[in-house]
Amino acid sequence: MAPLSRTNINSLLDNIQSIAQNVNALTDKINQMQEKQEELSNSLSTVIQTQDEMRLIIEQLAYTQDQELEDNLEDEVVQSTVSTDAKIHGLLPTLWHIDEDIFSSTANENENENNSNTDESTASSPDDVITSSTNSNDNQSRPSRRRRRRFH
Repeated sequence: MAPLSRTNINSLLDNIQSIAQNVNALTDKINQMQEKQEELSNSLSTVIQTQDEMRLIIEQLAYTQDQELEDNLEDEVVQSTVSTDAKIHGLLPTLWHIDEDIFSSTANENENENNSNTDESTASSPDDVITSSTNSNDNQSRPSRRRRRRFH
């Protein structure tokens, strides 16, 4: 091998120095990339944590909304029941009057039938006619009382 000249040695030293600078630059880039990777990893952890927190908040909101909907439905059912009860209660007097009208007209018809039957029948005495008429009126009033109790 031939002896190295001073120029060759200086050229080799320059090349070595250039390689060292490139290695240092690459090391700096690697370090920067590792720092960025750590930042990204931390950011990703923060994003995942934030997503978990948001998921919990959404679940809590959904539960709250479900509870509110359930409460509102319960309130509507109660209000509807109260309203329906009030309407039914308001209709009871009308139904009672209709019931009375039906039974009084039935009683009148029965009384008219009894009167016509009594006129046609042969009564042994006037007391027999009155007694049969009175008994039929008593029987007519009893069902009317029973019907009234049903509506109260």
